[in-house]
This record gives sequence, structure tokens and C-alpha cells, in this order.
Amino acid sequence: MTLSVPIPGRAELGLDHLLLDVNGTLTNRGVLIDEVEDRLRRLRGTLEIRLVSADTFGTLDAIAERLEVLALRASSGEDKLRVLNELGRERCAVVGNGANDVAVLEAAALGLAVLGPEGASAAALRCADVVCASAAGVIPMHWCYCCYAVNPRPAGPCVRCGQPVEAPAGLSFDDQLMWALGHPDGDRAVLAAQSLGVRQVRSAVSALRRVVDEDRDPYLAVAALRSAIAIAGRDELRDWLEQLAQSDSFMVREEAQRALT
Repeated sequence: MTLSVPIPGRAELGLDHLLLDVNGTLTNRGVLIDEVEDRLRRLRGTLEIRLVSADTFGTLDAIAERLEVLALRASSGEDKLRVLNELGRERCAVVGNGANDVAVLEAAALGLAVLGPEGASAAALRCADVVCASAAGVIPMHWCYCCYAVNPRPAGPCVRCGQPVEAPAGLSFDDQLMWALGHPDGDRAVLAAQSLGVRQVRSAVSALRRVVDEDRDPYLAVAALRSAIAIAGRDELRDWLEQLAQSDSFMVREEAQRALT
């Protein structure tokens, strides 16, 4: 399967392979960085993934087994370049951060340098097409508008539900915020709830109330409750607030009781 990558100002890339440095890129002192595993797993059906590393910490095989991808030992930049040429540099994306990644970052169809927790070679940063703060930021994640499943592509059928990944055309910013209330990333959902209150989005009150009643996350529920009150006012919501004042959730109960006083 080929991953199509639109690049502003350049022709769209068709990528078949992803070559990943390991030390300092996917790992911090030999330990896999948070979020990398899940994101790479979701890319496996779209790109053929290979880890290419000098294996400084002796963890390459264990990491490759955990990620269920191929691993190759390459002690020099020339070794990595040889792997790239065998696969076809015009169909490869490369992710790295070291001096021995410079040649492949420059030669690949798409070179992505990662600063990461261990820093990066200045030469690698200069020759890359894109510089990212972390490996997690390199790997695309697109949430389905219908079911919130993570997809490797921003459009097309969802890998879980089969519905279009992209949001309907013409969706307003307020509608996007209401969609984000159900986002699996709790921080995003909380920010959406807070933003709806600041923007005084009257049409969001019912959605905010549902979030509070579901109480899947106490921090989200409190943010949604505060925004609902800010929009509709305590008098309009009094009956509901009185019910919430008896809630099993300590945080929701406290917030409702505070609003009633």
C-alpha cells in the first residue's frame, strides 16, 4: 500500500517505505518513547517499516519485536544509504537525528529530522525536509469524524467504521468544538468544553449537559458543567444542578453545589 503525502510547493509524494533511526529518535537512552508504539502500529498497514540502527544500547531486536517491524543494523551513514538505495530512495521517508543519518535524510524522498530528548545533529537538521520536536509528531494521526478511530490518512474510508474520516464540508468552528467534546484525547475534549463556554455557544448546551451526565472523565465533566452554566445561567439549569448536587462524582457534586449557593 502507498501513502500519498501532499507537500505544499512540490509534487505529491507516493511513499512505500519508512526507515527509522532508533536511538534518540524512537527511544530515549534505549527506552521506547511514549506514543510511538501505538502510532507505528497504525502505520504498518500503509507503509513497510524498517528500523535501521547501530544498536548502541543493544535493544534493537527487542524494540523491533515489540513494534512487529523489521530491524537492520547499520553502523555508518554509508550502510544506511545502501539500505535506502536498495528500497528505492524516491519511495522512502526517513526519520533520524544523528550525523550518520545525514546522507539518508538528504537522499530520501522525504527526510524528517527529530530533535527528541537526546537532541540532534546540526547537520541532520540542516539537510532534512522537515524538523519535528519528537518522533510522535512525525507519524500522522487522523481521527475519524464518525467514530474517533485513528487513521493514517486525513480522508477516505475509516479503518474501523468505513465512514469518511474527514469532517463534512462547511462545518463551523463551533460545530468542530462540539465534535471535539467526544475526543479520546482528554486534554482536547476539556479545551473544547472550555472554548464553547468562552464563545457562549448557545447550541452547545445540550451537548455539554450530555458530557456531564456521562461523566466519563471528571475533569471534562467539570469543564463542561462550568461552560453550560456560563452559557445558560444557573436559573435555567437549576433543576439539573440540583440533581448533580447529589452526584456520585465528588468533583461534579462539588461544582454543582457551588453553583447553587
